[in-house]
Amino acid sequence: MKIDFIASKSEQFKKLTFYGQSPWLDNISRCMINSGELEKLIRNGVITGITSNPSIFEKAINSEKCGYPEAIKSLLQKNLTPFQIYDAITRDDIKSTALLLKPVYEKSGGRDGFVSIEVAPNIATNVSTSISEAQRIFSLIDEKNVLIKIPATNEGLEVISALISRGI
Repeated sequence: MKIDFIASKSEQFKKLTFYGQSPWLDNISRCMINSGELEKLIRNGVITGITSNPSIFEKAINSEKCGYPEAIKSLLQKNLTPFQIYDAITRDDIKSTALLLKPVYEKSGGRDGFVSIEVAPNIATNVSTSISEAQRIFSLIDEKNVLIKIPATNEGLEVISALISRGI
C-alpha cells in the first residue's frame, strides 16, 4: 500500500522540507482519515499537502468500507442524485482533510497545508458554470486551505483569473 511505503520512508520525506520541498500525498480516503493514519503523516511532517481527483475518490469508495457504504445509504434515503451523493462524500472528505492540514497551513503562513479538489471536467469549456461551481465548492467546504483545481483548457485560464480575483 502507498501509505505503508510513505510511512517506512518518513525520514527521507521529512528531509525534503529541508530543501524547500513540500511533499504532497496523491491519495485520500475515509480509511486514512478515520484511522488517524493521515493525521500521523501530517503531524510527523511527512506530508504537507494532499491532492484528490475523481479517480482517487472512485478507487476509495469502491475498494474501502470505512464509512462509505453507510454514507451512500444515508444519502440515497434523501433521494439525492449520484452526482449529489458524490459531491457530499467528496466535500466531507476534503473538509476533514483541510482541518487536519490546518495547523500546517497556519504554521507555514499559508505556504503549505493545502488539500485540492477539482471541478467536474465535463464543465471545463463553460466559463460561467466553472466559476459558479468552483465558488460553490469553496463556500461549502469553507476552509482557506482548499485549492480548487480547474481543467487546463483555454476557458480554464479565464476561470482561473476570475477565481483568483475573487480570492479562491
